[in-house]
Amino acid sequence: MEFQTKTFRRLGFIYAVLCFIGSSFGVVIFFKQLVEYESFCAKVFCGGNEFMIVTTIKMLVFVLSATVSVFLKLAIDETELTYIYIFKAFMITRNLVLLVRWSVESASLKIAQIRETDTPMVLLEEELSKVTLLLLSISVVFGVEMWITNGIQRYVERASRDEESHDII
Repeated sequence: MEFQTKTFRRLGFIYAVLCFIGSSFGVVIFFKQLVEYESFCAKVFCGGNEFMIVTTIKMLVFVLSATVSVFLKLAIDETELTYIYIFKAFMITRNLVLLVRWSVESASLKIAQIRETDTPMVLLEEELSKVTLLLLSISVVFGVEMWITNGIQRYVERASRDEESHDII
């Protein structure tokens, strides 16, 4: 059991660092899109203000994700369960929102495909394949994240008990 808890400590640290790096990278990408809005939208139709609003929301989610990954690192270092609960709440909420979003998008693409709209069938098939892949990916990632987070929680709980037993003696 000792080996497993130490493994989750190491795995959790790597996971927290990767989350922070990935989230920081996302913040930079979406901030760059906001700053270079005119040059970006000159090449691609952006749909007016919706592009700015959606890009801002995406950037804020990545900022929040980077911040919450720091909570996970602090939970491991300081053996504080509260930080794990904060991380878990954010992770579950984020993943459920993504699952709902891509499920709705998948359903709407399937409905458009059944109705045979003006959109070419090949384009609908490609988009449906992408959305389905995203839906499957987030499901797998969600499971892995829960497994890692639960392992880190067990590590933190055990470390807290060990600290308490040392304080008593």
